[in-house]
Amino acid sequence: MEANKQSDGAKSVSQRIGIRLLEPQGYLDFLCLMKNAALVVTDSGGIQEETTCLGVPCVTVRENTERPITVTQGTNIIAGTDKEKIKEAIMCQRTRHRKGTVPPKWDGKAGTRIVAAIVQELQRKRLAADLESGSDLATTLSSEDMRVVSRK
Repeated sequence: MEANKQSDGAKSVSQRIGIRLLEPQGYLDFLCLMKNAALVVTDSGGIQEETTCLGVPCVTVRENTERPITVTQGTNIIAGTDKEKIKEAIMCQRTRHRKGTVPPKWDGKAGTRIVAAIVQELQRKRLAADLESGSDLATTLSSEDMRVVSRK
């Protein structure tokens, strides 16, 4: 749980129900905590997305979300701010037999797809320019700078 340490009462309640209150964490440390969590409770839109990417069940304690795909993919439940609804959402997420699915193209390969799209567009423009100028099609298609090397 990312939270500022609060009153002794909050510490007492959190210890009784098995929650540790931590000082704010750096991004990578917090990402590691989320990745290894059984469940995340948040009010943050960014955290909703990250738990979806990680396949970690999430309960959002807000009345709405600007990330509806996290709900439709089954990784996130919007519980609102009512204590009973939050408790029900947590129990629902904890008893699920499967984690939600990661949305298409949320695979961390956006950069590769962007580069491929840019290269494809540059190749298209180069081909059009070469054909317009009367260059030989075979020469244009076999140019060394027209090849794309993909790393995995």
